[in-house]
Amino acid sequence: MNILWSTKNWDLSYNNFTGEIPAYIENLSALKILNLESNNLSGNISKTLYKRSQDGSLLLRSVLPT
Repeated sequence: MNILWSTKNWDLSYNNFTGEIPAYIENLSALKILNLESNNLSGNISKTLYKRSQDGSLLLRSVLPT
């Protein structure tokens, strides 16, 4: 199995990433923690990621610019 698809904790904070959150991230069903804090991301969090954060299956830490 590809290591990306089996990753449970992804800390991508403080990387100066720009642009939108890649759509493929919402397909990482093993992912339980996603930290995108302190990047320069734009756009919206997908409905799938938002729903998973609301039902408790994903801890999402993200600070999008206002």
